[in-house]
Amino acid sequence: MVRAPRGDRDDPAYLVGHSDAETQRLIRQAAFRDPLTRRLFTDAGLSEGMSVLDLGSGAGDVALLAAEFVGPTGTVLGVDTDPGVLRTARARAAAAGLDNVTFLDGDLRTIEPDQTFDAVVERLALMYLADPAAALRAVRTHLRPGAIVAVQEPNWLPESFTVHPPTPLWQQVWSWMRAAVQHAGIDPHIGFNLHRIVTEAGLGEPQMRLEAAAVSATNSDVHDYAESTLRSMLPVLVESGIAGEDEIGIDTLAQRLRAEALAAGSVLKVSDMVGAHAVVR
Repeated sequence: MVRAPRGDRDDPAYLVGHSDAETQRLIRQAAFRDPLTRRLFTDAGLSEGMSVLDLGSGAGDVALLAAEFVGPTGTVLGVDTDPGVLRTARARAAAAGLDNVTFLDGDLRTIEPDQTFDAVVERLALMYLADPAAALRAVRTHLRPGAIVAVQEPNWLPESFTVHPPTPLWQQVWSWMRAAVQHAGIDPHIGFNLHRIVTEAGLGEPQMRLEAAAVSATNSDVHDYAESTLRSMLPVLVESGIAGEDEIGIDTLAQRLRAEALAAGSVLKVSDMVGAHAVVR
């Protein structure tokens, strides 16, 4: 996930801050997102020996996943504006013994890497840009003819997250998240709009896939993940008047979410992710 880009006051606000706890939340998020991103990379044709540019690397999960596809003969360069989170990404790559995965501190719209790439990938980055099509158009200059584009974003719509049977607290949490997204100026249809964004960027006609993880209420990770996400959003929620700290009760939120969902025997569909991939002509 990308950090707030520098130098554009029209960009949506970055909702979740830059704390160590937020970095750990990004890593936890991969448990739900990586299987969906893996299928996107497979569909797109990411393969051994490719050079890959990862936009908005955050803690490095997407870059590390891309490294599995390109193997030791390929390379991955991740870009992010936050040098702090990139320290974590570099440490994780080093711990995995991946000397072919590197990271660059910079704005994805203005970077000037000293190479061209066979593929560009991103997850949860374009949603924080005022003009994502223009950003991808700028990146296009770093791609070789025939390069692969594989991008993935959520939809922030009422139906994008589902609990069945429904529980009041989970519905309230999703409502708070959506209100924070709206307050930040993020496009709630960003996932569906990837078709237009990729096309307008001149990156070809994308193929698309919509997926979501589904888990039972016994999966503690989903409740803990929701709590950590609301914790990162808490300053925005409180300062905007969306919800008060007492109303949210962040320190016991995961426990209460789990109790309600277990009592109802619920299954949770984690928020939709839309993937788009294309070949640059």
